[in-house]
Amino acid sequence: MNIVLTGMRASGKTSLGKELAKKLGWKFVDIDHLIEAKIDKKIDQYVKETGWEKFRALEHETALECAELNQAIISTGGGTMINSDSAKALKKTGFVVLLTCPIKVLGENLNASYERPSLKGEKSALEELEEIWKERKEQYHAVADITHDTSHWPNINKLIESLRKNEII
Repeated sequence: MNIVLTGMRASGKTSLGKELAKKLGWKFVDIDHLIEAKIDKKIDQYVKETGWEKFRALEHETALECAELNQAIISTGGGTMINSDSAKALKKTGFVVLLTCPIKVLGENLNASYERPSLKGEKSALEELEEIWKERKEQYHAVADITHDTSHWPNINKLIESLRKNEII
């Protein structure tokens, strides 16, 4: 069994995932970081050079590899679980936790993090996040086993309590 963290970009999947893995003594894997290791460059550079379609195919391939793990905390990319085949594979061996927080907080987190490529390139980061949330909200919730609010960072004990309640740990 794995714990799969999903949600919007900058919702805390990597930071919370590392902390959760440490507390549980499980392996931590970050799909975006695995991809960057495979391509030997940052995702934003790869997307600029090859486009989103090639990146999403590579993301799907990496998600399938991660689904083979056991006792791993898997941090997905913001769009990983939007691919239904990736979502099915990760759900088959994992318990999916949707991380949520207000769009404004996502925007602040995004500005404070490493450079990430614009998904659409036409609007401000905040407008883009709002639009993407509207597009993905239904699918995120459909794939999630539980949701975890990261507004009051990191609420790790509350998450661990929820995982125990669901007999995941």
